[in-house]
Amino acid sequence: MMFLVLLVLLASSCLQLGHGSSFKLVDSNGYTISSANTFGLLLFEGRTVCDDYFSDNSAAAICRDMGYSGTSSWWTFNRYEHVQRWDRQRYYAIGLDDVVCTSPVWSSCTWSRTHNCKHGEDIFLTCQHNAVHGGWSSWSSWSPCVIESACQGSQSRSRSCTNPAPGRGGRSCTGSASEVRSCSTGSLQNGGWSEWGDWGSCNCDHSTGVGTWTRFRSCDNPSPACGGQSCSGSSTDTGSCNHACCQTTHGGWSEWGDWSTCSCDYTSETSLWTRSRECDSPVPSCGGSECVGQGQETTSCNHQCEWCS
Repeated sequence: MMFLVLLVLLASSCLQLGHGSSFKLVDSNGYTISSANTFGLLLFEGRTVCDDYFSDNSAAAICRDMGYSGTSSWWTFNRYEHVQRWDRQRYYAIGLDDVVCTSPVWSSCTWSRTHNCKHGEDIFLTCQHNAVHGGWSSWSSWSPCVIESACQGSQSRSRSCTNPAPGRGGRSCTGSASEVRSCSTGSLQNGGWSEWGDWGSCNCDHSTGVGTWTRFRSCDNPSPACGGQSCSGSSTDTGSCNHACCQTTHGGWSEWGDWSTCSCDYTSETSLWTRSRECDSPVPSCGGSECVGQGQETTSCNHQCEWCS
């Protein structure tokens, strides 16, 4: 008994669930049956399945595992009683026995790879399903308008064949999965100038004291659209800003002033008088250079002094 349970567990681990499983139906010539509502011999991994413990649940679970709806009918036939129609049974070994399913789902089933049955107990099965014809989903929202020229463009929307999706040999949807229509974002609009912006920095020519500055405006009040004309005229304006400029003036010496009173030094018997001038004729300005030379000069005035002998 323990050996039998172990074999059942090992068998369970080898079966692959889902469509395209190890089960299939064959006709009396041994050809695989690919459509529903066709009577055929049930094979598992190329071997027959015995009817021990087989039930309606077992039949439905196997049909579903092969991709059908699960509705089914099943029989056992003795090959000796139907030898001319099903003599091909004798070419197959017996693969599964004791298939027990507690519900119409294959995961509920147990089975054994060992058997104590004969081909007279092989399972013949008819799996049924109704074709599901495809149906369109609702249209999606229109995409944003993609402008191609002069405010004219196109937008699209789509749908899918998923309501329901075609299945079980049903027809796909007829018609297009997408459509396109033309669109526009507005009417023709000519451009208009904005107000002038502030004047920029004054650009001064200090050699002449002349200055200019510039201001700008934009063609966006409103912007031209949908084939409308752009603004006429210039987007820049240049004006004078002489008041903000200075002319470079280099410094110049004034005339020399009068000589000072002679200063006699009786200790050293030397004398000096001085005179000065200013760098104000003109005063240097606006980056002009200072005067070159000295603003003061001295000379001897000994003849103005009386020295003690």
